[in-house]
Amino acid sequence: MINDKKHNSVDLIASLLIGFTFSAFSFIFSGIYFENKVKNIIDEKLKNTESVSTNKNDNSKNNELTDLNQDGKIDLLDEAILKQQKEKEKQISESRANLTTIKDDDYFIGNKDAKIMILEYSDSDCPYCSSYHKTLKKLLEDYSDKIVWVYRHFPLDSLHPNSRGKAEAFECAGEQGKFWDLVNKSYENQKASLSDFETWVSDFGMNVNQYKECVSSKKYADKVESQYKDAQKLGASGTPFSLFVGDKSKNEIYELPGAVAYENLKSIVDAYFNRNK
Repeated sequence: MINDKKHNSVDLIASLLIGFTFSAFSFIFSGIYFENKVKNIIDEKLKNTESVSTNKNDNSKNNELTDLNQDGKIDLLDEAILKQQKEKEKQISESRANLTTIKDDDYFIGNKDAKIMILEYSDSDCPYCSSYHKTLKKLLEDYSDKIVWVYRHFPLDSLHPNSRGKAEAFECAGEQGKFWDLVNKSYENQKASLSDFETWVSDFGMNVNQYKECVSSKKYADKVESQYKDAQKLGASGTPFSLFVGDKSKNEIYELPGAVAYENLKSIVDAYFNRNK
């Protein structure tokens, strides 16, 4: 019995070591896979816009063929779903062409005429957004005038009921030139309330009464709602939602997958600049 226990213990330890080694390998492999995947967005998709367009058309035909049933006819339900999907893709494509231009009331950091735009739709109380906020700040520090970061609102009311009010407060701070001061402070302290905002506003040297009147009147409710709806038109369903925008004449507009890690995002940017020297 003693020997059996020893053997069982050895087997258990060996199994755990193998499992740990496999998990570590999987983690490293997934990181490498992700980096290669996002690089392909730039290195392959941007290689030839016309060929990309042609491939998309070919894929559409292939998809239609797979919907054929044994009688050689497209099932009515499948046809309706296919049509709906195509219409949605068309709407998103049109929205991305129209809504990825910097507007007069947008807040951005960087060179407005930069070759790369990161257009972000964010929720002030989303923890992933807080992480991504740090990533984008570092990206702008490292690439200065080569990139522009545009910030827009996408409050997820069902998950973060206070984020819409905070978005409106950011806009009110923007009236006095303190939009980014309040945004940055908020992401550093996501559990803060609007009452805390008033303290910060005072610390920023703002006119507190003007700010409070702006917030209470919900002066920017329409703007926040408009950006929320725009995000949906662009295909957003969660936060952070962001688009990598290069040369729009070549339809270089790509959705970035959530809170992209800094090194992965840097790889995308470097690959794009290398492609377009």
